[in-house]
Amino acid sequence: MLDELKLPYDNEYELAEKLFKKIKMSEIKEILDEIIKFRDERDWEQFHNPKDLASYQY
Repeated sequence: MLDELKLPYDNEYELAEKLFKKIKMSEIKEILDEIIKFRDERDWEQFHNPKDLASYQY
């Protein structure tokens, strides 16, 4: 898979589009499950509410 993603691409969006087309829904579910497990182990869910998420600034 990574051999197909070698540069040059016109821009980073083209590369991202190619990557996302390669990801299966089952892989996304696995990643989300790992993220939620990580969050729950740290009791961070208390901070994942609309008010706190809306006020987050990069």
